[in-house]
Amino acid sequence: MEHLVFDLGTPCSAEGDCVSGFCVDGVCCDSACGGGVRDLLSCSSVYGAVNGLVDGSCTTLRRGDPCGVVIAAEPCLWLGSRVNGGGHCTPPSETVGSACFPCVNAADCGGAFPVCVDGACGGCDGNFGDGTSAACPVASPVCNNGQCGGCGDCAGLAPACDGLTGMCSPCNGDYGSDATLPCPRGESPACLGNGACASCSATNTTACEGATPACDTATSSCASCNGDYGSAATRACADLDAPLCLAGGGCGRCNTSADCNGGDVCLPALGTCGPPCASDAQCATGAWCAVGVCTPKLPNGSALPAAALGAGTCVDKHAARACLSGTCSDTDQVCGLPNDTSCSADSECISAKCFEADLRCGMPFLEACSTPAVCRSRNCSPLNTCGECRTDADCGDADSGIICDGVDRTCKPGCRGEEGNGCAGGRICSSTDERVGKCSQCIDDAGCGGAASGRVCNESRACVNGCRGEGGNGCGPESVCSSSDGTIGTCSSDGPASCSSSGGSDLSLAVGGLAVFAIAVARRLKRRSS
Repeated sequence: MEHLVFDLGTPCSAEGDCVSGFCVDGVCCDSACGGGVRDLLSCSSVYGAVNGLVDGSCTTLRRGDPCGVVIAAEPCLWLGSRVNGGGHCTPPSETVGSACFPCVNAADCGGAFPVCVDGACGGCDGNFGDGTSAACPVASPVCNNGQCGGCGDCAGLAPACDGLTGMCSPCNGDYGSDATLPCPRGESPACLGNGACASCSATNTTACEGATPACDTATSSCASCNGDYGSAATRACADLDAPLCLAGGGCGRCNTSADCNGGDVCLPALGTCGPPCASDAQCATGAWCAVGVCTPKLPNGSALPAAALGAGTCVDKHAARACLSGTCSDTDQVCGLPNDTSCSADSECISAKCFEADLRCGMPFLEACSTPAVCRSRNCSPLNTCGECRTDADCGDADSGIICDGVDRTCKPGCRGEEGNGCAGGRICSSTDERVGKCSQCIDDAGCGGAASGRVCNESRACVNGCRGEGGNGCGPESVCSSSDGTIGTCSSDGPASCSSSGGSDLSLAVGGLAVFAIAVARRLKRRSS
């Protein structure tokens, strides 16, 4: 299971957990929001209820609102107070330990803290059924780096597994399609409008065979046929290779005219029966004369038989004879025009959509969709819009942090170093060329400050307090790094304890830094004078 990435407002433990790239006050935030220090900005109600605050949306605090800084979010340690009359967060009196995300059971938890232990949401320590103290729930049974995913036995109105969130979700396409959330099992391949998977639908009878070859659309279950292929029967045979509804309820083919009713004759090449004819004009509306037998015309998506193609390929005169729409595709010899080809009416297109703006089959990026087949990208998002994009510009502004995936033509979080969209909020792209990269706060320690800043770039590409013994930023004057190599260590000093760890304002940090510097200078002058 890949590392899960969460939407705004979802509990997080690091910036890499979030689509936005910002993990502030315990949740994925829409901006850096002051960096999560104890200030007048908050992105969650983790310190106490804030009127009007929506988790994930950076909000300016007012008098009486709680403010603080998270030290640890599992279960919870924080320093805080309330905004006073002067519009400031007063200095904290103590470290508070509580549940950042209280819970009764796992249903109350999510994101980076998916399990409920002793009334607090936290990370997992084992798979479902392992018997560990913080095992994953059955709905997302696989534990990976503290996060649960992998989906359990998805069913009902959430039958598909979302690989991004690791949660069971409604389907958005049939089994075997290139939809993002297709039905997962061949015995229930049809994705219905309510997001459930069923045995069949009006457009998918692949699981219906034998004595139950047709679909009862009222129950979305396979049933016996009640009419031949091309007829107006409610459960007509759907396969041209087995066009006749036989006595036992199954669909089959005729071999001789003795298999047909009345005066109809058998066309063995198609296995269907019809009145004898010498030309198309002798057949009823909706039928054509195929090798001396009146045969129903084919709906869009049906492959043209050799009798219609003759010695050539699918051209207008063949389509006009054999296809109900009068159109066909030259590339795959089927009735109807494929998506992204010129059209003049919905009826001409296999997708039944001729987009008015450019008169081409199928719906382009962000247009409404109900199934993947109506989109030119064959990707209908959970928001019921086509997910197609051609360039990064289709996905947002140049600094949006969203790019167009050239494989499936969908908009996804990411960036390019050139010839595409970059990152939002001054963040850095890991790519230096046209390849897709990730937006991060830093790439290496140099992006977090000077060589003696005491700030380093961690594995999640976020700037944090720390140091390296070699190959990165070290500590300030009179401070020693606990690391002797390229791993991240901590800075310690033999001078007075610094107050910067209490989560105070940037001004407090600056004053503290100047004090340490002054002490170091005084010591050096004293040594010289002695």
